[in-house]
Amino acid sequence: PLRASLRNTGADVGKLLANPGEYFQQNPQVYSKLHNYVVSVLEQVSGRLHVIENSVVVDVSTDKEFTFLYKYMERTKRRPKNLFIIDIGSAEGVLGSNSFNLFQLGWSGLLVDPFRAHIEKARRATAIAAFAFRGATPKAHGANTASLLDEFEGCQHIEFERVALGPRDENVNMSTSEVTADRILKGSEQAVTMNTVKTMMSRHPKIPKDFGILSIDAGSHSWDILKQFLIQEKYQPAFVVVEWLGLSIPKVMDVMEEKMPGRYTLLATVGFNMIFGSLDPRVMEYGSSVLDTTPCHGNPFSAFQSGAPPPVHHDGPPPPIP
Repeated sequence: PLRASLRNTGADVGKLLANPGEYFQQNPQVYSKLHNYVVSVLEQVSGRLHVIENSVVVDVSTDKEFTFLYKYMERTKRRPKNLFIIDIGSAEGVLGSNSFNLFQLGWSGLLVDPFRAHIEKARRATAIAAFAFRGATPKAHGANTASLLDEFEGCQHIEFERVALGPRDENVNMSTSEVTADRILKGSEQAVTMNTVKTMMSRHPKIPKDFGILSIDAGSHSWDILKQFLIQEKYQPAFVVVEWLGLSIPKVMDVMEEKMPGRYTLLATVGFNMIFGSLDPRVMEYGSSVLDTTPCHGNPFSAFQSGAPPPVHHDGPPPPIP
């Protein structure tokens, strides 16, 4: 297939193999066609590579949740009005993350995890993603123990909460069995702060009710966290990604459909994750790319103040999944 692809480009294979760099400089159309071919093959093999604005983005989410959402938004030309993700159980912020790739595309977000080692690694990982996107540079900011805030002088605003979410505000012991940082023994317990969603979100008043994506990976606590966000505190994210492992699909559906009829529809079950889309057209923009190309205007919450023309809203449910 590679030889056939080269023949189709009209390339002189002998000259190409003799001096690839010089040949590609003289024949950029051959390079472009070959590049597209190689990327298409890799996409077929892995399903995790996406070329977005001339950059290759590798889906790092566990079950390709990012790939599903990216392809859905690109295909339907529907994206959240507010390009902001709240990632509950964000762990180390890279492998298995539902937010890292979005930060690479210019989104803002709030990462929530109870363990210090996870938060420290996530801060470094998201800094790499944010810096790579638009040359954002970290601004000095005093961090407190409850809300580890990292502010960027640029178009993104990424915050961190070292807290567990639960039914009440208290200190609890949680297993650190998933923490892989040095000096923390696998299977040990660590004292952490537990907050309700209401308490945690009171520290982030700028986050709008209709933010972009709510991602929850908190085991058996996911059900209660989901109820607190959507029912008790009445947040209206455009998409909800919730891991049902440790729960049950009927329990999740009870929250999303029985207790909130007409608000969300199940778009897909991807691995152990259920992905829902809002039925409220006011939380979406139409004719927009998943990439945030909005000028900053000096506002770190650029995703909240779009400089693009007013979106065209359409009534009705999200387009069907092919």
